[in-house]
Amino acid sequence: MVVKFILEIIDVDTACPGRSFPIEVPQSTVISSLLGDEKFDADSYYELSEQETSRISSHFGFPIEESALAILRPRHWLDDLPYQAHTNRELALMLDGTKPFAAFSEEYPLSTDDSAIPEELFDHYVADGRFVKREYVETRILDGCRTRRVLYAGSNEAWRIDAYILLWHTGQVTGWNESLERMEGFLLGYEEWQTDVYIRAAQAQMYTRKSVQGR
Repeated sequence: MVVKFILEIIDVDTACPGRSFPIEVPQSTVISSLLGDEKFDADSYYELSEQETSRISSHFGFPIEESALAILRPRHWLDDLPYQAHTNRELALMLDGTKPFAAFSEEYPLSTDDSAIPEELFDHYVADGRFVKREYVETRILDGCRTRRVLYAGSNEAWRIDAYILLWHTGQVTGWNESLERMEGFLLGYEEWQTDVYIRAAQAQMYTRKSVQGR
């Protein structure tokens, strides 16, 4: 059985993956040996030290500079799509002008002190007037908590924020469906063919709304 990982090189300015390298090994002990970690968990994310990155890049022949910030993570079915998903690349894509809108969510209140939403990176561009921000906490309670949403749009794309809020309100009333999925893809900046591929792949994975935190 082949075990698959992704090594991501993180851009320090956006905290987004700049380059990605696929890794396939016959068993996860290959990676745990390179990391010198007997408790290595193949389903977890690891922020690598410079030495760990160097050992992995040397072993697999990846052209990576020694000082690079790298993340090692398990391969997800989103990685097999014929286009690059926006997940974890939102800021870089918005600054590049290829993504008009980004949506983040997390449970409220948080069970830990750490938020996964990169507000400190986005808010700099909100202050500059390049992005528009909206945040709110839903009143509906699921599994004992509510949902906090943080939405960012380009300064000329603010209409997408209200449209997205309406979209999610509609989904809560009617239930999520393919039509709403397509509307979400459009608001997030995906092309129609990309949404077609995503829906087919998600259905093949017995997709549920809780299985993916972003697109």
